[in-house]
Amino acid sequence: MPRPLTVNQLADELRHDQDVQSVAALYAADHLGKRGASLATILATVIEAEHVPYLAALRYKDPGLRKRAQWEQVWEQTAPCCSAGPAGTTATRPTPSSD
Repeated sequence: MPRPLTVNQLADELRHDQDVQSVAALYAADHLGKRGASLATILATVIEAEHVPYLAALRYKDPGLRKRAQWEQVWEQTAPCCSAGPAGTTATRPTPSSD
């Protein structure tokens, strides 16, 4: 079952896997120049650019944050199951982008 993990939790899950340990050691020596680095350090380096920040402010640029705020406002007005917005509201939802 997929679940979010910290780098240290992932390293703990993988520490007994000899294949992972071997590949990590080779990668650290050949690509990172870090012989003897911990598995957590190696994993952090490898996945650093692959994670998705949990805060919108870290995921979006300023124009994207403004669009997201507009989208959230419209969502609150048009999603009666999720919030008590005005009855009969027919606003259109803006399409989020990667700005």
